[in-house]
Amino acid sequence: MCEGDSPSTIPSYNTMVALKSTGIQYDLIVNAIVDILYVVDQDLHITLYNAAFKSWLQELHIPEPVTGQHLFEIFPFLPEKVRDEYQSIFTTGTTLTTENTLSILGQEIITETRKIPIFEGDKVIQIMSLVRNITQRKRAEIAHQRYADRLRTLQDLDRAILGANSPEAVALAALSRIRQLIPCRRALVLEHNSAEEVSILAAEAGLDIALNLNTTARQEIFSTRAFRAHRIQGIEDLATVVERTPMQHALYMEGVQSYLLVPLVAQGELVGALYLDADHSYTFTTDYVDIANEVSSSLAVAIRQARLYQQTAQAAQIRAVLLEEINHRVKNNLLSVIGLLQAEQRQNTQIGPVCSDTIERLTRRIEGLAEVNRMLSAAEWARLPLNELATQIIRISMKATSPNFPITIDIPKAQVWVSPKEASALALIIHELVNNTIKHTLAAQKTAHITLYITQQPGETPAQDSRICLEYRDNGPGYPDDVLQLQHYNVGLHLIHRLVRFNLRGALTLANEGGAVTHIEFEKGAESDT
Repeated sequence: MCEGDSPSTIPSYNTMVALKSTGIQYDLIVNAIVDILYVVDQDLHITLYNAAFKSWLQELHIPEPVTGQHLFEIFPFLPEKVRDEYQSIFTTGTTLTTENTLSILGQEIITETRKIPIFEGDKVIQIMSLVRNITQRKRAEIAHQRYADRLRTLQDLDRAILGANSPEAVALAALSRIRQLIPCRRALVLEHNSAEEVSILAAEAGLDIALNLNTTARQEIFSTRAFRAHRIQGIEDLATVVERTPMQHALYMEGVQSYLLVPLVAQGELVGALYLDADHSYTFTTDYVDIANEVSSSLAVAIRQARLYQQTAQAAQIRAVLLEEINHRVKNNLLSVIGLLQAEQRQNTQIGPVCSDTIERLTRRIEGLAEVNRMLSAAEWARLPLNELATQIIRISMKATSPNFPITIDIPKAQVWVSPKEASALALIIHELVNNTIKHTLAAQKTAHITLYITQQPGETPAQDSRICLEYRDNGPGYPDDVLQLQHYNVGLHLIHRLVRFNLRGALTLANEGGAVTHIEFEKGAESDT
């Protein structure tokens, strides 16, 4: 029966009297009720109770009441508000359902009580109480709620540590959540490196509590054989420890009664420790130890990843500074050489046409190398797309031609990438080929056309590297017969031959087919991109 029930559904005094007059049947009905039942009059004297009430008193080691005994004599531990509840029901005639937590003989018992008024006419003359022991149910509900809260906090912790970008931020994010799950006066995350140094990554504590551990205590944590074997350590009651270690003595003098040490292990490596302490004995129950152990796994991995990320970022920054310095010096040196050659060409009036042409070719070669250095610097010395490299080198090489003698270029797109070492050799090779086209093709006609095909072919077997092929064509007079047989060639072709053979470890083939055809093939380099 719930609060607000109409008086017609509430038992009347006459009904109770009629039932009681049946004798045995009345006792059977009352005692068949599973819930604890008792009835009190206006003075709160017991007038009736059932077998369940009697059994409950026996469990609580309370003597069986005598009919007419006062309710508070039987249950002296009842709070005063219960007296007020009964008084309210006698006045209002309204059913009342309440939950109470009682401490009886050192036990915490939670009850649900429904107080139902019994009427004689319009007046409440007695109240029937139905009591149900809901301790187990409430404990299950509380445990379920705590578990749900624990899961939410652990999920929040995982998100927090994954979002942190430094070991210190990871540790601090973890501690703020750990203290929500585990009662402790102080929580620390310690980091242990390969040099046996121990540092505090993060700390949280209550008011007026030191946030650190001294160096001796930190070193002692990681020196024990059990902790190095990745086993959880702790003391339930420091007061009972007869021979305390220096760390334990220092903690005891601070007021610590119990502490817990959980190793932080990532991929089999001890990276640190989670330290918790409390000013009460036996604080860290099995459930709390399980939580700390569960947290330690993700915390250790996150700290290790954050530290590796930090080290990688620092290494990348140092590498970038060094590369920038090297690139700057190489660029300046190449520009200095070009400047010297150009100054010599301008100022020395005795230089003949042959020497002047040689200086011009040297200048273009060095400019090509400078362009390769610029592109590699922009790519942080990673692999370069060969078609972009070829386009830039041809553009530089064409500076020597007159605008009245146009050269058209066709370089089909190709997804072929070359290493820095290959890029330097190919830049010189392409420059010499373009220079050869300018020298011979434009001498015979007013226009020239260059086509450069770039392909990459897989190796004949899975163990073999793929091969890069360059086919350079122009529409000039082609190669002389002795050059085709590689029996005679000028300085430019000599340079190309040596670069292909020794730098690229490849093969060079010359042919004539509507102009000069130069075919170069080499295995894709396996050397580092840096």
